[in-house]
Amino acid sequence: MEEQCSVCKIIPKVLGKKFFFHLFGHEYPKLFSKDVAKHLIGLNLKLVGGLSTRGWTVHDVDVTGEKKDAAVLEERLRKDNIPHPIHLCRQKPNHSHFLCALNGIKLVLTGRGY
Repeated sequence: MEEQCSVCKIIPKVLGKKFFFHLFGHEYPKLFSKDVAKHLIGLNLKLVGGLSTRGWTVHDVDVTGEKKDAAVLEERLRKDNIPHPIHLCRQKPNHSHFLCALNGIKLVLTGRGY
């Protein structure tokens, strides 16, 4: 699978993702990539964002891949008491910078992912 699109990596920084997560009351405990990795088994998803670069996040779980698999990942995380929302950025040929940004804005406003 390909890495996250460089345009889609910069959008959260420009829009102030850290600020908006706190503003809308979506605070989550520190989550490590090792805690998510076991839930990715058998899914067509790849971790991107802070979980892949730093190994942890206090925001959302950024992934690239298939929407149906993002729903399965969310279900698995909830069963393991991990509340972080899933931010899906689709891969080529279905990739859209606009939809990736729109999904991110929806996530920040509602606390729900995809």
